[in-house]
Amino acid sequence: MRKTNIRLRFIIFLGLVLVLAGVAAFAPALVPFDPYEQNLQEALRAPGGTHLLGTDRYGRDMLSRVIV
Repeated sequence: MRKTNIRLRFIIFLGLVLVLAGVAAFAPALVPFDPYEQNLQEALRAPGGTHLLGTDRYGRDMLSRVIV
């Protein structure tokens, strides 16, 4: 019983490490916009095709801000 519990914890830990490593490796592809670049013409856009989580009041992409 204890050995299975340790194995399960190790598998979960390894899975989390692999997910984080994958996000770090593919970060440039996941974040197509500069999170600090302001574009006032794109301010307060609703979530859509270009900006998956929308933009803030300065026109910064919210997805890029969350990941970075």
